[in-house]
Amino acid sequence: MANNNPETDALKLVETFPVPSGRWFLPPAVANDVGYSLQIYSPTGQFKGEVPPGGVQQRAREGDQVLRINLGQHPLEIKGTLKTKDGFTRAYSLTLLIKVDTPGVFGVLYRQSTDPVAQLRIGMDDQLRKWAITQNHDDINELLMGQWASTFATLESARLGFLVVSVKQPNVELDPHPAAERAKELAERLRQLDLIVQTRVNNEKREEEAKDAEEARKRKELDAFTDNRIGAQTRITQVMTEEYTRRLQQAMRDGIPLSDLIRADPDFANWAAGQFPATPSQGQLGGPASTLFSLPQAPLDAARSVNAAPTAPEGGPREIPALGITLAPVTLTDEQTYFAEQARLIVDRAYVIQRIDTGISTTQSQLAPNDIIVQVEGQSIQDIATVARTIEVVATAPNARLKLHVFRGLEHFDVEASLPPAR
Repeated sequence: MANNNPETDALKLVETFPVPSGRWFLPPAVANDVGYSLQIYSPTGQFKGEVPPGGVQQRAREGDQVLRINLGQHPLEIKGTLKTKDGFTRAYSLTLLIKVDTPGVFGVLYRQSTDPVAQLRIGMDDQLRKWAITQNHDDINELLMGQWASTFATLESARLGFLVVSVKQPNVELDPHPAAERAKELAERLRQLDLIVQTRVNNEKREEEAKDAEEARKRKELDAFTDNRIGAQTRITQVMTEEYTRRLQQAMRDGIPLSDLIRADPDFANWAAGQFPATPSQGQLGGPASTLFSLPQAPLDAARSVNAAPTAPEGGPREIPALGITLAPVTLTDEQTYFAEQARLIVDRAYVIQRIDTGISTTQSQLAPNDIIVQVEGQSIQDIATVARTIEVVATAPNARLKLHVFRGLEHFDVEASLPPAR
């Protein structure tokens, strides 16, 4: 029976010859026929045995058919077209490097005229077509097709007695027919991408502008609040200065001691000690009231407390007997300055408590060594004399208590210290 395997024969994988007359032991002279396998079949097509390269001899007789199968590697080129999911057609080509791996399986298929090489080519093309129909035109490329071809080749070749050594030169062409439509589609995709990008840029720009506008609004509100507060404080200072000036002048005319005015109005004591800032036109109020209004020294001396601190040069430690403490000038740390600014705490000068007299129990309960005093009676400290003058004024009131604002580490808070009565 003649064999019909045109594609397999084109690769010269098989030679067929009959056994001549007599009996043979195959291979009598081909034991070293390396690279080939001899398959022996009876005249009726029954498989009788195989002589692999370097194998043992097999008995054959007249009329038997011998297939000499080439076990070397051979290139097989496969070409075709792929229909994609989005309706395009792409031409492809690739080369399989194949070899017969199972001669027994391959020989049976060859004698059945199934043309194993053609079956491998058809099976590969069918698998690639099934894969391509699940992909869009632009998703298919040479690398991806080569990877899938290797997988399909392994599945298809095993059942045909082949081994696919490698997949080479995968190539896939663009669909040339709807080029204008594809160009239009790609242009539309680019336009949509540009629109998305521009929309995002515009949104971010609007958000940034809204943020800037909100910050500007808050700054404007804060500036307006600050201006109103400064204006109100200036007006209060003017009114209080006018009123206390009137009272002081009237007291001078009536011969009323300054101490009586202070006892009657604690706020007057603060003003008299120079704690309220004046308007710019009036200059900075400071120093004793007698200096500002040319009061006789005697009324002011009568108002002074025995608790006043002794004179000490600015810059050195100074005892404050009324509080039972010794103060020395100090500079706030950057961190303390930051927290003071955040709290809008006005600090001109600061003084650290170097020592506390343990005999002053009331003071000791709220003050501690290394506390830093930054305000007295709610006002910043101009110098150490400010503390002494304020104590002189406050101590004239019954059950006098002095309010101090201190830093303890990075914390700051108000404390009150009791003062002994003025004598």
